[in-house]
Amino acid sequence: MEHKQHKTIKEQLAEHIAAYMTFTKPAGSSPQFVNPIEQVFINDQEGIEKAVHQLRSAWHLGYQSMPEMAALLEANGIQLIQLDAPFDFQGLSGWTTDQRAVIVINQHHDATHKTLLCLKELGHLLLKFPGNMSKLQINNICYRFAKAMLLPKAPLIMTLGRKRSKISNRELTVLSQKYGISRKNVLDRILDLGIISEYLHQQFCNWLEKTVQSSSQEIQTDVFKQLLYRAAVEEIIPMSRVNNLSVRRLREIKRPFVARCN
Repeated sequence: MEHKQHKTIKEQLAEHIAAYMTFTKPAGSSPQFVNPIEQVFINDQEGIEKAVHQLRSAWHLGYQSMPEMAALLEANGIQLIQLDAPFDFQGLSGWTTDQRAVIVINQHHDATHKTLLCLKELGHLLLKFPGNMSKLQINNICYRFAKAMLLPKAPLIMTLGRKRSKISNRELTVLSQKYGISRKNVLDRILDLGIISEYLHQQFCNWLEKTVQSSSQEIQTDVFKQLLYRAAVEEIIPMSRVNNLSVRRLREIKRPFVARCN
């Protein structure tokens, strides 16, 4: 990110925090922040699962899908700020001068990704790591923590079993829709739990990527065809032009469209 963009984000962030403190401090309406998992030390997947279990229990989440993130964080003393930032800015977290917990994310991402980013930054706020861990390792663990928060271990194993040699797209889709997590992140999560092998994970990720690309191409093609059909029906372009674009002849296109309008 360019220095100028970084400066703009810092300025926006300072304004948001100042406004929030002005509003909440006099009324004393901001809940006190408490870290329910400050005693949990994270250095492996077992530590992540323990942290998730304790945090979901402390925040009375059970095994349900995640509630609306702004309300959840605010209820537990964490301010959520959504910035109008360049798309390559994901998020950050930290503390104000009076030790208020703050999570900042980019407002331009879709709802599913915003939830993941909130939980990833929550990991940065709450989790304790060995001193020799790199920033990249910590960030990767925080992403794994976020996916574990979205998709708890117990209901996942109850649904899929402890070990699978194959898995269907339908199963991934059901989990994705129920828990508000992408199919790719479902795959990552069940890999972390050892339910599927790295080979199966990679094969399915490759298939998903091709499927998304194919769907995108089909949507673009459909939009193009619809525009062309409209132009032909309304006689905006001549039949010769339609024929040159390798579409059915004007009378073949026009007949069903005109019939629906009569």
